[in-house]
Amino acid sequence: MQYALAPLAGVLITVMNAVNSRFSFAVGNLPSSLVVHLVGLTAACAVLAARPERRGPERPPLYLYSGGIVGVGTIVCCNIAYGNMDMQLAVAFALLGQTVFAVFVDATGFLGRKKYPVGIGTLPGLALALTGIAVISGSDFGTARYAPVAVLAGILPA
Repeated sequence: MQYALAPLAGVLITVMNAVNSRFSFAVGNLPSSLVVHLVGLTAACAVLAARPERRGPERPPLYLYSGGIVGVGTIVCCNIAYGNMDMQLAVAFALLGQTVFAVFVDATGFLGRKKYPVGIGTLPGLALALTGIAVISGSDFGTARYAPVAVLAGILPA
């Protein structure tokens, strides 16, 4: 079921980023980030109020409490990248960031994750992603300075 919903999640994330970047241009980056997080907090409170409380056997590690900082960084990076690049190109760079970070996490076991060996089989996927970015960008390199921000927008929520 989760694999069937993955394309829907991709569509919703793209629409969300488009709406957030337009809102950011209208009111500014910081007010936009504040509104986005207040709406998210309200939705999370509603979900938590509707379901019974579940507690784990132990306290979570301290770094898990940094999610809000990561969330603000993600929203700000998305607003900048999606507001200054073509949507397709910004999404492609964000997906590249997610892919590269996933390879890093697999190789190192970052944040306590299980390590998976990374081999030569990873290179064709990365090459294909870079080729796709080159095709999407065509000869328009005017927005290339926003590429690192778009990549960071993909890395942060990972």
